Amino acid sequence: SLHKLQRLVLVDIGLLSLNVQFNNLTKLQELKAGTNKIQTIALPPFMINFKDFCVLDLHANNISRIKVNHTAVLREMRGNITLIPSSNPILHIEPGVFKDIYLKELNIQSAFVSFDAMRYGLKALSGLNVGKLIIGNYIIDKNIKISDADFLDGLCLINFNELYFFQKQHSDYEINVFHCMINATKITLKEVHIGAIQHVSFRQLKELYMQHNQLPLILEISHLHLLEKLVVVT
Repeated sequence: SLHKLQRLVLVDIGLLSLNVQFNNLTKLQELKAGTNKIQTIALPPFMINFKDFCVLDLHANNISRIKVNHTAVLREMRGNITLIPSSNPILHIEPGVFKDIYLKELNIQSAFVSFDAMRYGLKALSGLNVGKLIIGNYIIDKNIKISDADFLDGLCLINFNELYFFQKQHSDYEINVFHCMINATKITLKEVHIGAIQHVSFRQLKELYMQHNQLPLILEISHLHLLEKLVVVT
């Protein structure tokens, strides 16, 4: 019967919100509602009772703002949840929206309309605890022009274990790429075009993947005593 349904796919059906009648699906684990017209990540209150819920995929919707009250239900669920608002036109994230919330994964790749929106958006994620954080852009976006050497500083305010950074935009600045990644256990950089790399003393890095990057210097790894795996693809 439907009340035992674990995966609900509502992709590309013109859905305007998540306030649809599925409150009886208490065994639901995954809700995939990408490529719709949804404007908020807010979950309906009845989902607090969905004890096994673990994946909310809202990619390619019309989400432009994320406010503190939008995460009220998510905060109450206290689950190991993967949140995917990638490829949305996010203009603004209210500071503290994810404070003291734990997520298994947050994918905000290609989720900002401009460079400033991305820079301030990362800072607004202050207090978030997340296992895997995915940032950057899928494709070259003329609106995302890197104009600040410290645009990744917001990462210093986020507690994460794994960081995936896919960024096709070129920068002439000496960007502090690893500056806020010193506590990461796994880092993946793909197609990152940067001007320089500063020496960073990673504290617990075990895996480092660098794929198709344009890096001017070879990263010094002799001091990375905990490093177990290094993959460099040119």
